[in-house]
Amino acid sequence: MKVIQTLQLHAVRRLWLAQVLAGVGDEFYALAVVCMATTSLGYQAGYLLALQSLITLLSTLTSNLLTQGKDCRILMMISDGCRVLVMAGLAIGLLHGGESAPPLFLLVLAMTVMAYIRPVFDPSLQMALPRLSGDSAQLSSINALFDIMRRLARVLGPGLGALLFPLLHLSLFFLLTGLTYLVSLCTLGLLRKALAPVAAVSAPADAAPCPLSGCLATALRGFILLRRDPRYYFHLLAFGICSGWWYLALFVSTALLLKQPDYLHSGITLGSVIAVYGAGNVLANLLVAEMRIIRPWQWMSVGRLVMATGFLCMAMGQDHYSLYLGAFVAAVGAPVTQLPMANHLQSRYRGDDVAAIFRVRLFFEWGGSLLAMLASPWLLQQWQPSGVIQAAGISYAIVGVLGWCVIHDLPAGRRTAWVSYES
Repeated sequence: MKVIQTLQLHAVRRLWLAQVLAGVGDEFYALAVVCMATTSLGYQAGYLLALQSLITLLSTLTSNLLTQGKDCRILMMISDGCRVLVMAGLAIGLLHGGESAPPLFLLVLAMTVMAYIRPVFDPSLQMALPRLSGDSAQLSSINALFDIMRRLARVLGPGLGALLFPLLHLSLFFLLTGLTYLVSLCTLGLLRKALAPVAAVSAPADAAPCPLSGCLATALRGFILLRRDPRYYFHLLAFGICSGWWYLALFVSTALLLKQPDYLHSGITLGSVIAVYGAGNVLANLLVAEMRIIRPWQWMSVGRLVMATGFLCMAMGQDHYSLYLGAFVAAVGAPVTQLPMANHLQSRYRGDDVAAIFRVRLFFEWGGSLLAMLASPWLLQQWQPSGVIQAAGISYAIVGVLGWCVIHDLPAGRRTAWVSYES
């Protein structure tokens, strides 16, 4: 398999393993925050999670001013250092207060810092991956490998979290999370030569001249680069619409369906569902990694239709097994939606342009999440959690059908071919 061959590269293997561990830490943190918020605040937890989305949304618009022209490896190291400090602060706050959950103000502060860092770290990682590849085929395998990383972390993180919740005091849980970020920080420090900066590559020849200048042009760089290609904007808007429903359905609504008297038992049950979702992600990713996608825009729509099927299965089921089955099916569609976009983006753009455009995606995704979290108390009260999951499935289906009907990216003579398999 191509991803296994790519993993044999020393620098790729070290960075990948470190990011798997850091991804597990991300899942630990997300699981703890969602369970504490829904257990303590119930339907009102959506407002607290909306704050997280708002901060990330603001970061997508402002972080480019701070990171433009900076080395992506240094940016990732700074981000990891901040995350280590946040986890240490949460652990100290718990130990000092002697409570089973951190004070609300400390939780809000931690969520604010973690949310702002994400649009710094994730685009920097996307910017770093082409430095590890020798050609476009290898870049596709590296993209698939690091997408598997996120999804493998989604298997290991909630599963381990479900096991560790009853065994560890929450302060130790946060310290363990901080340790995963520390390992990532140290690994990035050791990969100085492999991730050395490369010469900047100019924008594509068909890119229009920028009508803006100064700070505004820097902040909106990604939007400016994409204005010539409406296909990107359609699918980025689709990411935004679906992202809000995805988080509201898979995390918040599922957590409320499985709600237990305390956050420990809630973490066990929710963690099991998310782990099944992650397993479906990994298996689908291994398959997609072996294909050379010829019609990326249509494949994104196919992925959304598959995810719609999974969410509808979750909503209409009568027991926990339906949740597991639906989560697995929905998970299969995610790599089909996301990998074609990543490969197309990194093949067309380079360096800071990749990071700037990736922030546009985060802007739409977290903008959708913000709207969903703000509306979540009303939606959950009116429709109940199962109704919200069903609405998520319907929304995915509508966006998938629209994408199938509207987006056309190849001449008629090539429309019969969708993928090719490479050894």
